Amino acid sequence: DKLRSELHSGNFTIVDWTDDRATNIFTVMDDLVDQAQQAMGGALSYMMLDWLGSALGSAHSSDPAMIRLILKQGANAAVEVAKKHNLATVVFAQANPMLAYNRVRIDSTTISECKTLGENYTNILGITGMMANEDEVGDNEPIYTEDQWLYLSKARKSAGTKVPWRREFGFQRFAMKR
Repeated sequence: DKLRSELHSGNFTIVDWTDDRATNIFTVMDDLVDQAQQAMGGALSYMMLDWLGSALGSAHSSDPAMIRLILKQGANAAVEVAKKHNLATVVFAQANPMLAYNRVRIDSTTISECKTLGENYTNILGITGMMANEDEVGDNEPIYTEDQWLYLSKARKSAGTKVPWRREFGFQRFAMKR
């Protein structure tokens, strides 16, 4: 509730570029940032992209190498726009379940689509998927534990750190773990 009260049209906006499917994210990202800045009445602090995979327009392929290349190009385009507009960029990517389950360190090495997506980004924020013990899971209980971690791949003067979080799956929200 507190987060909802803090987010309003003066500090948060969603720009949906998918109305025109003849374009792709590469060609419209800069314009979308300008559009968001006008809607917000000033410069942005950050932009979030949910996720580039469906935003790449006509560049569809079933070849994994081609998909990785396209996603890498999309990530690079986001970084260039972020540099131009002096803002932080957050991009969501799906972790590889086989590599990420029950690991606290979720970073670019566990991203299933393209493991080099993080090269040009300042940081990677990984959300763990720690699974409950099979013997303790009932029929109507989540297979993931509520106690999870956020992994920051780069921290000031260190290789990375983990932050404890409680994931309330019933409400799909995070709470600081105390």
